[in-house]
Amino acid sequence: MAGRLFWPMLRDHRTCRGEKRMLRVPVAMLAGFLLALLLFSSLPSADAQDAAPVRIEGIEPGVSYFQPVTPEIVVSEGYTVAAQELDGQPYDGSQITEQGLHSLRVTVVDDQGNEASTHVRFFVLSETDRAPIYTMDMVRYHVERLAEHPDVVPTRSADQRMVIGRSPGWAQDPEVPEHDVYGFQITDREADGAKVSIVLVGGNHPREQTGSWALQGALDFLVSEDPHAEQLRRWCTFFVYPMVNPDGRYALSGRSNPEMQAEKVTDHNRVWNTTGRFSTIDIVTGAMRADTAGTVHYLLDFHSAGATFFFTGPELMTSAYSQAMTARESEIKPRRSEGHPGMIRNWAMSSEGLNVPFAYTPELAGGENVKRSLDVGRSFMLAFHDLITGTAALAAADQSLQQPADDTPLSDRYRQRIPGRKAGLEQILADKEASVHQVLADVDALYDAINDYREALDVASEIDGLHESVQQIVKRSPLEIATWLHERLDQQVHQLSKSQSDPEADLAQIRSETRHVTSLLDTLQQAEFAERAVSESKEILDIPFVGFGQLYQNRVRQQRGRLIELLDTPGTSSEQYAKATAELKASIVDGWQICDQQPFPAIRSGSLSRENAVVETVTQADWADGLLINVAAEQDGLAPVARPTLRFGGDGDHVQTQFVPNQTTLGQQFTWEFWKRYRVFQDATGSSGNRGTAPRFYTQLAGDNGQFRTAIGDAYWTSTTLEAPDTWYHIAIVFDEGQVRTYVDGQLQDTRDEVDFSGDGSSPFAIGRGFQQQRWLDGSTREHRIWKVARSQAEIQRDQHRRLEAQQPGLVGYWRLDEGQGETALDCSASENHGTIVGAVWETQAEPGFRIAQPLELGQGIQAGDVTVSWEVPNDEEETPYQVAVSFGLSEDVATFPASWIAATNGDMLHVPDEATPVTGRYLWLKQGLTPDASTTSVRLRRMTVQIQ
Repeated sequence: MAGRLFWPMLRDHRTCRGEKRMLRVPVAMLAGFLLALLLFSSLPSADAQDAAPVRIEGIEPGVSYFQPVTPEIVVSEGYTVAAQELDGQPYDGSQITEQGLHSLRVTVVDDQGNEASTHVRFFVLSETDRAPIYTMDMVRYHVERLAEHPDVVPTRSADQRMVIGRSPGWAQDPEVPEHDVYGFQITDREADGAKVSIVLVGGNHPREQTGSWALQGALDFLVSEDPHAEQLRRWCTFFVYPMVNPDGRYALSGRSNPEMQAEKVTDHNRVWNTTGRFSTIDIVTGAMRADTAGTVHYLLDFHSAGATFFFTGPELMTSAYSQAMTARESEIKPRRSEGHPGMIRNWAMSSEGLNVPFAYTPELAGGENVKRSLDVGRSFMLAFHDLITGTAALAAADQSLQQPADDTPLSDRYRQRIPGRKAGLEQILADKEASVHQVLADVDALYDAINDYREALDVASEIDGLHESVQQIVKRSPLEIATWLHERLDQQVHQLSKSQSDPEADLAQIRSETRHVTSLLDTLQQAEFAERAVSESKEILDIPFVGFGQLYQNRVRQQRGRLIELLDTPGTSSEQYAKATAELKASIVDGWQICDQQPFPAIRSGSLSRENAVVETVTQADWADGLLINVAAEQDGLAPVARPTLRFGGDGDHVQTQFVPNQTTLGQQFTWEFWKRYRVFQDATGSSGNRGTAPRFYTQLAGDNGQFRTAIGDAYWTSTTLEAPDTWYHIAIVFDEGQVRTYVDGQLQDTRDEVDFSGDGSSPFAIGRGFQQQRWLDGSTREHRIWKVARSQAEIQRDQHRRLEAQQPGLVGYWRLDEGQGETALDCSASENHGTIVGAVWETQAEPGFRIAQPLELGQGIQAGDVTVSWEVPNDEEETPYQVAVSFGLSEDVATFPASWIAATNGDMLHVPDEATPVTGRYLWLKQGLTPDASTTSVRLRRMTVQIQ
């Protein structure tokens, strides 16, 4: 029987099920004997059966074959084949290789013209190829086959065909017919006693095929003759809803269905907490409530993802079922996910739903083959068997007790609880009168003891680490920064050490105290960052700046003083340190970038007003040089500076880092920003990020016309459209507690809510390659920055054209990609997750530079049209055609750059695009750029005059 999977055959397998059933055997035998006697006379003889007009041999109904098949058509004498059809098309008798559900019908005719036919349906699958689409035909056929089993019956809300309702379909484009929505239960109805109620759900997301195959594997196992399956049918009632989104599966419409898309709802698994809005949701939720009569113990909702694991809530990560499943398949681990309130898992656990205490979301890798998917589904059911029989809990207890005993009183105290709980479970298992719920209660009690012991070991280890950390910090950190903090740490660690020997100490309290010490350590670390920033700021304050430079010195001096004040204030929080440190370091960066790390001559300051009619002149000595990132020279005419750039060829070139973006490393607030230039727009290319494992963290092109796809957490969507290839774009993706904002060149393009960024995927971050290890970038990219904060639009605009200081609070990854040589892309952040350059080559690109002048205050009553800017280009005997570009910007104060720049015309008044733009009382900034001569040198303007008309 190798190479094929049998569906359950119709045979009586109920034997040896206790005395009560044995008392009914004589009556059952008598009835069966009479029925057999009546039927026997009507059965054809063996000769008559062999003489059937046509038979299909080599294929059995309902069997899944994991290799190609070739059926043999056997025709009785006197008949000839009139037609052979495979899936409704003429069939020539050749080998059948295509994966999926097949229907073979053969029709024969005798000499008198009488027709006879036979029909068989079967699966052809692959053990290695990716699982095919689990179609609605497969759902219907699977339900029909399951219905043949005596332990499979309709639920209370279903009819005899196991249909609980009809989907609405869709009359518009794409046209979708109505579909049956199924509901049935699997249980041994003759088994007495209380049972465990388990709900199994599939088909939530239309394109997640492996989840449907895994659910089929689970159901095939449950109705099999495996002794473990027979026990589960006696102990449990499984309520099954195999395809809860049939219209979506038929149309393969993303993550929803046509009815939802018409209301701009993109995810079927975000609206289970709604009523009266979507037809199929109402059908299924109503049926679940009626079928289970308000008693459900477990729910499993089968899905597909980038890897194989299962989601559950934080409180269920170490639940008995989670550990039983991981014990059975060590590679399939739980992942923490609180999830959206509208997910079926969270709805089911709510009082408005089913009040399910335990709910899980099995996720099957999207690239799995059918056989592995079926096997995983079977494992999820066997985990219930291991749970109910106590085998998983007893094995976990033995494993814990076999570990070398820890020498701390804290962990030893919790270790001593395990043998007693283990003996209690063994005793209840030996009691033949014990109910399944009594067994589960003792299983939970044993797991509680095991989990407490494991946590006690972790706490003891963490306390040891805290001792060492405090010792090291006290040695290296200047005591004048935070003497009070050192004393607080020593006192807290002393209390923890004391609590280890206290037999009444509560583990939760000790854990809380440990977290507090950890928080204090983090605060001290931030204080050290702050002290370092204070020290760094002294260098720029020692330079004898005048005029323009003094503006930034004053800003640095002010923020430095604020930080010193915080360092001298007991009780300052880690967040306060981090914020003040970031502000100071940003000012230092501004000072160095604007001043180009050199003191420059005095720049005239003043105010433009009608009263004094001052004419301000900026001479060529009054400009400061700087470097911008990716400012288009053809737009601003800025003098370029040679800068290395990585060129990605679109065929395997990428930068592989060791940084893993997931819930642990990034939390629930982060920002990813970068510059990218696509040589061409081509669908499913230009990717960067992880491989799509939960949680998603990648971007790519989604069409040939510049459609840009954002993939974060559990969602992916087209967030914007880029205008033209071979153009640099600055892209920033901000995740802020479930909301994703996408910015292009500093402007908000898209906002998406209710995104779930959970999971601890292990797929590392790569540049130029993302989803499924391909979809390569054909173009260039640079300045990839990953922050563990949700940056504001103003912060994005401020820094998008600036090269950043490496060590900045919240910056957990910073790959500039400007090394110019070698095969290493340095991570300039404190994380130091350096990348390996694969295939991409270095090239030099001319980057624009700029010169910027002292901002001038615009007095009361001044409007943009009142101000004229004019300038003189240097004399050039060779008449080199310099194309000078001057831009102006407005800001509220002298310490803040303008949010945007507007082109100025020589000798003309200033023009602002929006008449509502405030001008009076603002500061006027002027930025100069010019194209280079043959030697790529820049020339300063001889004179610029700003005058009131």
